[in-house]
Amino acid sequence: MRGKYDIIIDCENGIPFFTPLYSGIPKILLLHHVHQDVFRKRFRFPIYNFAQILESKLAPLVYRNVKKVTVSESSRKEMIKIGLGMSYDIDVVHPGVGGEFFKTRQKTTYPSLLYLGRLMPWKSVDTAIMAMALVLAKFPKAVFTIAGFGEAREKLENLAGKLGIKESVKFLGYVSSEVKLQLLGESWVFVYPSTMEGWGISVVEAAASGTAVVASDVAGLRDSVRNPESGFLVPQGDVISFAEKINLIFSDRNLLQKLSDGGVRWAANFSWDKSAHDFAVIIMEELLRHNSLILNGLTVAKEDV
Repeated sequence: MRGKYDIIIDCENGIPFFTPLYSGIPKILLLHHVHQDVFRKRFRFPIYNFAQILESKLAPLVYRNVKKVTVSESSRKEMIKIGLGMSYDIDVVHPGVGGEFFKTRQKTTYPSLLYLGRLMPWKSVDTAIMAMALVLAKFPKAVFTIAGFGEAREKLENLAGKLGIKESVKFLGYVSSEVKLQLLGESWVFVYPSTMEGWGISVVEAAASGTAVVASDVAGLRDSVRNPESGFLVPQGDVISFAEKINLIFSDRNLLQKLSDGGVRWAANFSWDKSAHDFAVIIMEELLRHNSLILNGLTVAKEDV
């Protein structure tokens, strides 16, 4: 495919493509989050060591002269920490939210908790299930709906059984877009106990749906949750703190409405049109920088893109 393209968007999702080694055309490295902790938790020795070296040692060397884009200030700081870029060559472009799809809806008649996403170990959904066991002591009619799929599902179902709350925890597996929108809008609280995120688009989608969020105070989620306007951030893995914040929202309808309204306002800051525009500016700047591109005799300025 050489000669057919003007620029490469090199998306690093753990293992880099190392495009600077075999392509001379302009390129942008897109990275959603640094994977050092994921490698450590996901793989065994020596695989995780090899993956860590690729990202933290070889990638900074290979991509040293390449423009970089990430999705949050947290990820930007993590990239700088491992030497994968400097403050001047990493731009942040937040993911957008399809505002026309996510709408506030009538809430369930019972206290409802929702997790929607992949069921992977580092998502720490077990923390939310254990918190639910504490919530049920105060709100016995509450229901925790878990939508999504992944390798951790069986262990999570077994945990709900061991805690004696299986009847109050519903595993839906994969759900359609229509069901997703319904769940996000009708739930009282969206819980996201992940150990790390690049951004956390699900919590912004929940906010756009008028649903309060309780999430881990970790990289990425610190950027996407407006604490305490759209929800609350609590220490990652702290079951009691998660339960306390969920109980607080369940017990105060005024607070629930306040977080709902605040979340809608917060989510309105993010749109795919804005994200596309910001990325288009970066692309044009890179084409200009590498090729001294002249359009109609004029250098393209940011405001012209």
